[in-house]
Amino acid sequence: MLKNLASHPLVEEKHHADGLIWNGFEYEWKGHPHRLSILGSRHRNKQFGEHALDAEHRFEVKIGSYPGDTAEYDTKYRHFRTKKFFVGYGTRSGIVVQGLVNHAAEATTRVQIAIDELETSYDGLEWSNFEEVKVLLNGFLVEASRDYDYDSGWHFGGLGIKITNPKVESGLLSFDLWTHVRPSKSPDPMTGQVFGKWKNNDPCKYEFTVDFVVLCGASRHLHFTNKTFETTPENEVDYTYTLKPENVGDTVDEVFTRARTVQGKRGYPNAIPGLFGFYFHVTDGGWSNEKDGRYIRSLGARVRTFSYDAASGTAEIGPLLRFSSRGTVNYNWNLTARLDTTLVQLRGVREVGYGHIEDATSGGGGRQIDKRGIHVDWPAGSEGSTKMTGRVSILP
Repeated sequence: MLKNLASHPLVEEKHHADGLIWNGFEYEWKGHPHRLSILGSRHRNKQFGEHALDAEHRFEVKIGSYPGDTAEYDTKYRHFRTKKFFVGYGTRSGIVVQGLVNHAAEATTRVQIAIDELETSYDGLEWSNFEEVKVLLNGFLVEASRDYDYDSGWHFGGLGIKITNPKVESGLLSFDLWTHVRPSKSPDPMTGQVFGKWKNNDPCKYEFTVDFVVLCGASRHLHFTNKTFETTPENEVDYTYTLKPENVGDTVDEVFTRARTVQGKRGYPNAIPGLFGFYFHVTDGGWSNEKDGRYIRSLGARVRTFSYDAASGTAEIGPLLRFSSRGTVNYNWNLTARLDTTLVQLRGVREVGYGHIEDATSGGGGRQIDKRGIHVDWPAGSEGSTKMTGRVSILP
């Protein structure tokens, strides 16, 4: 049975909560653009030790059919250790989003899980009457379903995940989890001649696995301020830069990177950024409304830069929202994209730091899983140092 931390100060001194916070994903195919078959960026196999935290980052992709290719990927994460509030991890798998080609499909799931069932380094502690509760997105995996004998995926029209309305009552955590995908056709000749001979309104299905982390405790130790970044066709000149190859009038690569100030509260000496959602929606740029999907050359939704002024409680968050369909033949498109971020202000943490993983995985038409180890040391009285350990690539 868990013990109440507030009423057991001696127990509090023997335990820490270790935070490993995912800050998003970005990847790019180096040879050719591909469909959305499998995509994942997650922290797995966390090991909480007295003096260290170990985990692995898994990046997963799958080429639709051929040719073989290399995917370069990029992800950042934040880490901290505290005795003042609760940090727990969970996963919701088997989320089915089913719809029709050229139509957006979505599902909203009310997730409920007992606090004492979450993965945590707080061994033997119970919390109640939380003043501050936040559930952050901590990674995901989306896979084209085999149900229709077609697991190579469809052209990309949209993708999104969002966590809202978190609550803890009587030891039970609950929140809303929204998942979105939009499989589509594209104007590329390969769509009708070789691959993707699906018709409008053909059934299709993706399955989501979503990782989350909950932070909850007293308001004197935690404060959350949300900030959403958005780029749309109407504000793309102001908020994004667009790359167009010479003599090609079509948009093939769009990136939103403008940083914004986030005003938190004074009195919190440390802070980190977190994510509670992202969203992409691609529409046709003048070719055909029935073929407004595109191959993916690159896709990204992550925190790019972060700085924090403890005296004023002000942070600057620099996002990255990116989509590219660049290929041998290019077709114009319009992009709407959002990144839902949270400024997480902290008091009572002794080690705060960050890590950055850049790597690549290569293979043919099968599933590619690239594993990269994460190791964080917790030296007493100093910032935790982080390093990446050995990488293992799996090409089933």
